[in-house]
Amino acid sequence: MLYKDFGDKSVNAILNISDTLKKIPCSIGLTDKLCCEEQAKMLALYVLLDAYNYGVKTAHLSKIESVFMTELNRDDFKIFLQNGVFERYTHILDVTDICFYLSKLTNDVALKNLLNTLSKNWINAYGKDGLMSESSQYYEGDKYTYSFRLQANIDERISLVNGKKEYEKLLDAFFGFGKTSIKQITDVDAAQAIFDSHHHRFEGFNNECDMETPYSYIYVGRHDKLCEILHECVNYSFALGKGGLPGNNDSGGLSSCFLFNYLGIFPIAGSGKFLLGAPSCKKATINLFNGKKLVINAHNLSNENYFVQSVCVNGNKVSDFTVSCNDIFNGCVIDFYMQNQKKKFDI
Repeated sequence: MLYKDFGDKSVNAILNISDTLKKIPCSIGLTDKLCCEEQAKMLALYVLLDAYNYGVKTAHLSKIESVFMTELNRDDFKIFLQNGVFERYTHILDVTDICFYLSKLTNDVALKNLLNTLSKNWINAYGKDGLMSESSQYYEGDKYTYSFRLQANIDERISLVNGKKEYEKLLDAFFGFGKTSIKQITDVDAAQAIFDSHHHRFEGFNNECDMETPYSYIYVGRHDKLCEILHECVNYSFALGKGGLPGNNDSGGLSSCFLFNYLGIFPIAGSGKFLLGAPSCKKATINLFNGKKLVINAHNLSNENYFVQSVCVNGNKVSDFTVSCNDIFNGCVIDFYMQNQKKKFDI
């Protein structure tokens, strides 16, 4: 978003690695001893799609299509191509989302048909209860941690639990709305006590697994609940000093999550869209990599006025709390109008 040279080089690095290794590792480091393949699939494709959507010149669509096909021919994709599943079900969503987003961009008819077919396998990740399946292991979390991601076809996903009201109930249980507060367990040997608690709650921005899930409230018309979560997490989970980050920053995921939430925008990886949250700063000006500026204003923002009453993008009122990357990277002014009262929205 911010640095042209870095963006160009990052894209070229991914393309060169794919061409040389005929695959893209989940992580890239100066060692062959660190294998992270259980974490995710096709992460680099999300980077390439974002770069293409943002207008990074080195991210040519034909090269992205080639990288996708290279990944699809890996040995660990054989079961997915045959049966629509991976050993870890989160990988199903990783890949089917990529298929969905790439299908909207490609002009290759045969590839588009393949992508549309593969993208429908997302449903295999879920059990009869509308949550992630019990048939899978989960990395750094449980099935609840991964059940509310911002997947591409979110409306179809919500329909698995019979609509928005039921999905909101699941979200409320995950985030603890209407529940008693959880007492922090601080014992050194607390693993069993944590396991026995079975809260299955949001972890509060301590790792990437569920840091995007608060934005799921947008799709059930409860942006006000998103505002509550962001206000608490951004203002009280992060601090100055050595303990300033509430969890594992990994490759900068947690600190960038803080910055996006602080600004009031959040990218849906690979989609070309940003979601509009609730800013914690009254004004910000971001110099984009192409020389344009993104300006964010939060009118009437205070420690009490943290609910969004309305939001405008370039003077036009937005009802679905999304903004396209085209709007942002062409130079953009986002005006949030804040209030101290909850407000439901029809989405």
